[in-house]
Amino acid sequence: MEQADKDLISKLSPGNIVLRRLHREHLALEEKIASLEKRNFLTADETTHLKDMKRKKLSGVDKMMQIIHSAA
Repeated sequence: MEQADKDLISKLSPGNIVLRRLHREHLALEEKIASLEKRNFLTADETTHLKDMKRKKLSGVDKMMQIIHSAA
């Protein structure tokens, strides 16, 4: 996500509950993903969980971009 998009999210999120929730989920997923990616070895279940989190994060970014572009 580009800095301009992050700035727009910060500007629009106080008035948009959905955008605010999606942004919080995005940040939480970033932390969880980073935590797993730091590990030297992942089990098959952890690898699957990591892929699922990345998909969910990407889906959230898509939804946030739709909200941002509809507000602009």
